[in-house]
Amino acid sequence: TSISTNLSIKNLHTENDTIQHKPIDSIVLNNFNLEEKISILNSAITKSSRILNTVNNKDATFKSTRKSLNLYETEFYNRVAFSFSCLILFFIGAPLGSIIRKGGFGMPMIIAICVYVVYFFSNTFGRNLAEESTITAFLGSWISIMIMAPIAFLLTRRATQDKGIFNIDSFTQPIINFFKRFKKEKSTI
Repeated sequence: TSISTNLSIKNLHTENDTIQHKPIDSIVLNNFNLEEKISILNSAITKSSRILNTVNNKDATFKSTRKSLNLYETEFYNRVAFSFSCLILFFIGAPLGSIIRKGGFGMPMIIAICVYVVYFFSNTFGRNLAEESTITAFLGSWISIMIMAPIAFLLTRRATQDKGIFNIDSFTQPIINFFKRFKKEKSTI
C-alpha cells in the first residue's frame, strides 16, 4: 500500500487525452520537453529510492521478527528433545560402561568426552541453523537425537550380546595374514 501511495497510481490515467490527436510515442519520455524529462526522471529516481529503502527496512524488520519467532519455536522443541536426550545418553553410557572393562579410567573417559562433544556440537549446530531459518525448528532441535539414537541402539545391542564396541581382530587379521603369506613366500625363495 505504501508503494501505491508513493506512486499515486490512481492519478496516472484519470482522463483521456482528447485534445491531441497525434499518436503517443512508445518511449514515453519523448513526448515531453527537456525540462519535463529531467523533472520526471528526478521524480522517478527519488520515488524508486524511497521505495527501495522501504523494502529494505521491511526486510530487516521481517528477518528480525522471524529470528525471534524461530528462537521461541526452537526453545519449545528443545525442551522436549532434552528429555529424550537424557534417555538416549543413558542408552549410550550404560552399554559403554559394560563394554569397556579394560583401560582403567582413561579409555572410558575419552569415549565419554567424544560422545558428549558429538552431542553438544550437533545440538548447537542444529539450533543455530533453526534460528537462522535454514532448517525447521523441529529438525534443528531433534538433529542431535537423530544422530545419537542409532549409536545408542548399536551400543545397547552390542552390550546385550556381550560384544565389544568393535572387533579389532576383524580389521587386523587380514593384514596379519597378508604379511604372513608375504613372509612365507620370501623365506621359501
